[in-house]
Amino acid sequence: VHQCQWARSKNPCSMWVIGTKAFIASHIRKWHTKSREDRKATKCQWHGCDAKEMLKDSISRHVVSVHLGEVFFCKECGEESPRKDVYEQHVERSEGCRVAGASVTYNTEIKMVDAHEALRRGGAVRSA
Repeated sequence: VHQCQWARSKNPCSMWVIGTKAFIASHIRKWHTKSREDRKATKCQWHGCDAKEMLKDSISRHVVSVHLGEVFFCKECGEESPRKDVYEQHVERSEGCRVAGASVTYNTEIKMVDAHEALRRGGAVRSA
């Protein structure tokens, strides 16, 4: 999990989030979007981000690839892909790489959370 750095003011959110596009999108919708925001384009509010305005649907991909630094490495040839869709295009072009799989790395601090242990100890769980 990663610590959310979405910040409309000076203080980042700091909730722990799973680093997938779907989870990030759900988290931003639930915790960081005003109910009446219907704009198609928006700016990323991740702490320190100076990216230009982008489509609202692209924010989660931007957060995962830019702020969490998700990178896919082909286990066969070592090619580095900045996003899953780029890795999948690589695999389609490279027959030898189709069955090798990929390892995924992040350039941010990641915390492994044992949810069962946290609940056993009385920890609260909040979803996206």
